[in-house]
Amino acid sequence: MYTLDINFLEDDSRKTQEVGAAGAVSADDSKYMLIGGGVAALAIAAVGGIYFALNNAVEAQKQQIAQLTQEEQQLDARLKELASAEQSVQQIEAETQELVKLFVGQVPLSAILTEVRERTIKDVRITGLQQAGTEVTLKGQARNYDDANRFVLVLKDSPLFEGDQVKLQSAIQGKEDPDTRIALVDFEIRAGLTTKNTAELLSELERLKAEGAVARIRLLQEEGVIQ
Repeated sequence: MYTLDINFLEDDSRKTQEVGAAGAVSADDSKYMLIGGGVAALAIAAVGGIYFALNNAVEAQKQQIAQLTQEEQQLDARLKELASAEQSVQQIEAETQELVKLFVGQVPLSAILTEVRERTIKDVRITGLQQAGTEVTLKGQARNYDDANRFVLVLKDSPLFEGDQVKLQSAIQGKEDPDTRIALVDFEIRAGLTTKNTAELLSELERLKAEGAVARIRLLQEEGVIQ
């Protein structure tokens, strides 16, 4: 007969090894799960921190924008006030200019005559002077064309005239004089009076002895109407 010989001790040893092996695998899995969970928790915390920081930065930007907007509105209001004040000042200045024109008038003809006489160069003589509003017409004779042109340049430097409005309108050489053997040049010059207020020419009017205009300007200064 056959005898069934079963080694229960050997089987128990194998089972113990298998159980031990299974237990080892479960411990490793638990370790990895703990590590993975920790990493996930850290990631979530990091994201939350970043979000919190960004949210704070956005709020700070909003507050700054609101403050800047308020300051801009205040500046706009101030600029409007300044523009209105400047417009008022310009209006007052314009009214003052009109008052001076009415009270003092334009540059007196006597001052113009004196200025032209003092600026008349050698070999030029004036035969006539007329004033129509703000334009002065001079007629005269010059030894030659060059003298006539030089006289125009001298008049351009006068504070009583606008330089770009002093022009030689005509210059025609006449007949030769039998005694002097010279053919004089008849010329006509037109000059626009300065656009400056008469009060601004006070020193020039004093030099030219325009006493009436000077007295009226001094009176306006004493009353504080002009400086």
